[in-house]
Amino acid sequence: MNITVDYWKNHLIKFAKIVGEIEIEKRPVIGDNYEHYLASVLTKYRGNDILIEQAVTKIDYENCGPSRIEYRCEISTSSSFNLYMYKRGFIDKVFGKRGFKSKNPEFDEVYVVKSRNISIAERIFANEEIQSLFLKNSLLILNISTADNITMIRFRDQNRRLYSYEEMIRYLEVIKHFINCILKESDQ
Repeated sequence: MNITVDYWKNHLIKFAKIVGEIEIEKRPVIGDNYEHYLASVLTKYRGNDILIEQAVTKIDYENCGPSRIEYRCEISTSSSFNLYMYKRGFIDKVFGKRGFKSKNPEFDEVYVVKSRNISIAERIFANEEIQSLFLKNSLLILNISTADNITMIRFRDQNRRLYSYEEMIRYLEVIKHFINCILKESDQ
């Protein structure tokens, strides 16, 4: 989907007015005839910054191609938590490589979810809407890791397109769900 840079900027500026503040910068590129722009929308939730980013590349005088969208948040936590998930491959199906079970056979058939803290992983994926979101969109990626009592959540959609306000707000609600699940464990 090709759009103009101005259309993309205005779309994200309107979204930022709903949820927070925005910064759009032209990114320098050496040896490339294309122009690159990065929009960063900052919003807060439970005292934590959530950064939402999307870039575009101007491909001719008027049109640009959007990149994927990413949501990131760093949370100060007292406990260590790592979670990674991936689509189940042939080897996993043959040898039965298992992560935790979500109690949804369809989800468990498609994804392997591994974590050192099963109770948080279960809370995250007990939500049927979260499972459904991943089942409907195979280009969603979730990484959660802790280092030095800081837990980094990275949630992104690899589809290269302009996202509707409803989709961006839905993804914002998803990362808030992840934050709530992690902080609930940390508070105990």
